[in-house]
Amino acid sequence: MRQHHSSGGRLSIAFLVFLVLNLFSNGSYLLAADQKDPLGPVGVKGFSLKHISAEQGKKFLAELKLGTVSQLPGTNMLLLTARPGEIAKAAVLLDLVDVDAKEQFVMKAICPASQAKDLPAKERIAAAIGNVSLGDFSNPPEPNAVVRAIIDIHNGSVLAIAPASLAEKIVSTIEKLQRPDTQQAPPPAAEPNKPSTPNAENGLA
Repeated sequence: MRQHHSSGGRLSIAFLVFLVLNLFSNGSYLLAADQKDPLGPVGVKGFSLKHISAEQGKKFLAELKLGTVSQLPGTNMLLLTARPGEIAKAAVLLDLVDVDAKEQFVMKAICPASQAKDLPAKERIAAAIGNVSLGDFSNPPEPNAVVRAIIDIHNGSVLAIAPASLAEKIVSTIEKLQRPDTQQAPPPAAEPNKPSTPNAENGLA
């Protein structure tokens, strides 16, 4: 009997290891009970963090309210149970913040989502700031850029996700770009040509 239980235990552990490896290497695992949900199937996705702690990763995901996140005991790995769109956002978010950076990443609300159409284009914002790659959840910032940030709509707001000082600069730059252009005074009108007068001194009278 002991041998039977030992064999069953090894199979359970092997299956668990197989499942975890699949989560981290081959994408998300769909939960059959939720595959008919109109909002998309719920899945489980694993994320291995390199630079930030699991607690920090959980905090970022919680701030965006992306699914349900848990930590694999004894590891720096997170398991996220969420819908496909949320998992995709989580992947972009963690790729952005899981870096060896001196400055903490923050999330800053810029404006309500209803005002997004009035914002300057990301390319214009990036050009005004300089030396920064701005992206969104669908088109992440350049992976090799030194300074990276995200501006996108999420949960009814336009958010900036960036290092703290850059987040403030993004907001101030947007405000500056939204101001009406200063009207330049037109150049003074040229004086009309006056008819030349005879010059008596030159003997032309």
